[in-house]
Amino acid sequence: MELFSIGQMTTILSMNPDKVKNWMAGKPFKFVPSAQAGSGKGSRHIYNRQDLYLLGIANELSKAGFAGKAIGGLLKAIGPKLARLPRSASMKVWRVKPGAPFHVTVGRAKPEGITLWHVLEVGTLMRAIDDAVRKLESGK
Repeated sequence: MELFSIGQMTTILSMNPDKVKNWMAGKPFKFVPSAQAGSGKGSRHIYNRQDLYLLGIANELSKAGFAGKAIGGLLKAIGPKLARLPRSASMKVWRVKPGAPFHVTVGRAKPEGITLWHVLEVGTLMRAIDDAVRKLESGK
């Protein structure tokens, strides 16, 4: 399974469907499908595996207390790097001051001159998502 509906994504990630629908509608940030954007009444958005990983990251950031606007900015910074990450990777995110752009790099070490940063066990999260997809596919 490489393409996903919103319902499948909420099941795989054990997320609240209302939260996901809000994010898809642009509240407080816009989560745009990479595979196919639905247009017109009754059409559906279709998401790919990368979208599923990004939604999982957004969910973890939300659980960690990040504001919606910050999550949207982080997804823009993380998205391009995600496909190249090994399944053992950790990512650290930080910014120099509130409102400044986010920096994202691989690793856990404290960035020079920074007092607040967040480490994401992205590889662990992606592996857990892959396991949940296999479980959904097998019907277990």
